[in-house]
Amino acid sequence: MPGWNGADVAALARPHLPPGAVVVVDNDANLMALGEHASDPTAAHLLLVKAGSGIGCGMVVDGVLQRGARGFAGDISHVTVPDAEPVPCSCGRVGCLDAVASGAALAQRLREDGVPVDGVDAMLDLARDAHPQTTGLLREAGYRTGTVLATIVNLVNPDRLVLAGWLSQAEAFVAGVRSAVYAQSPPLVTDGLEVVVGRTGPRAGLIGAGRSALDAVFADLPRLVAAGR
Repeated sequence: MPGWNGADVAALARPHLPPGAVVVVDNDANLMALGEHASDPTAAHLLLVKAGSGIGCGMVVDGVLQRGARGFAGDISHVTVPDAEPVPCSCGRVGCLDAVASGAALAQRLREDGVPVDGVDAMLDLARDAHPQTTGLLREAGYRTGTVLATIVNLVNPDRLVLAGWLSQAEAFVAGVRSAVYAQSPPLVTDGLEVVVGRTGPRAGLIGAGRSALDAVFADLPRLVAAGR
């Protein structure tokens, strides 16, 4: 978020909570990945892609959420898409996945082409009505997202790739992702790989937030017990 880089959100929240409260801050894609993994932990290696107005990714490896050195592991939104149009991105570069395949970007393209959509919901309504231009854009966006994901699939070798967020409700988008991943990752990697729409729906982030909070409390349990809380 503009202006929040480096801000300690947990420290800002603590004065407004009971003394000693454990505060956990994470991004939506990470929490959704935790939520999906909690709902079915049989997939020890899981990628979750949240495709909505923006695009993000959370990674669970050996049952553990991967955050990276500075918390940005899985941030695919600003990966440059091969052969994409040089569309300016909010990060200052051009051709980023977010700029060419996010729900906001697709809605903007439709408006520029004279299709009256005021957001992702209206675009999904058009897709359900088999609007040719909308369906084509969604499949293209899915393929571009899958192209970026194929590299991660090759590196991480997950059991399951979960598609979540508004765009996962569009069959054309899901089909595009599947097509790209299976075409651009070798059979040794994709053998047994599930590419599925999330099972927890809009509850994924809430479930993940609950799990993250519980993990933090249990990790801090000795201190809390010693303090008599």
